[in-house]
Amino acid sequence: MREWRFQITDPCGLHARPASALTMTARKFQSELRGDSNKHSADLKNIIEILGLGAEFGDDVLIRAEGPDEAEAIEALKEAFEKERG
Repeated sequence: MREWRFQITDPCGLHARPASALTMTARKFQSELRGDSNKHSADLKNIIEILGLGAEFGDDVLIRAEGPDEAEAIEALKEAFEKERG
């Protein structure tokens, strides 16, 4: 299992554009990819679940990957999220 933690720095929280980037990236991998924030958990391959995390400015989000391509998935998710954050 691989993990990556990041903090929401956008005043609008985790909104549709970065959530969409995470979903489109996650769907490229076989591994199970989950995100956790504020006692909620989401399948990163499902944009509705990501938005349901309700992650707001200052919240920490933990991304977990488990499967055959977990290392590559975490790196790709980091890259996609950083690119979307600007």
